[in-house]
Amino acid sequence: MDPAYQVYFDKKDSVLIGDSLEKIYKAFQSIEPGSSIKLKKFIKNAENNYNIAIKDFVKDYNSYKGNAYGLANTLFQKAFLKPKLKI
Repeated sequence: MDPAYQVYFDKKDSVLIGDSLEKIYKAFQSIEPGSSIKLKKFIKNAENNYNIAIKDFVKDYNSYKGNAYGLANTLFQKAFLKPKLKI
């Protein structure tokens, strides 16, 4: 679906956001030269942060659908069935 969405700043001022990274980079570049380079750095940093979060919190602390101390209780899970904390 292209465009993926449209951002409105005012009634007559908007930007079309494409459905691929390359189209998004071009849109940023057309508005502000050099901004696509900053966007690429931002996305790479976000990817690194995501990978760290997955490694540290989900894998090390069993926090998928829970918090850093363990799984949150759900209707399908009783407290005594929760995995033990990894310390």
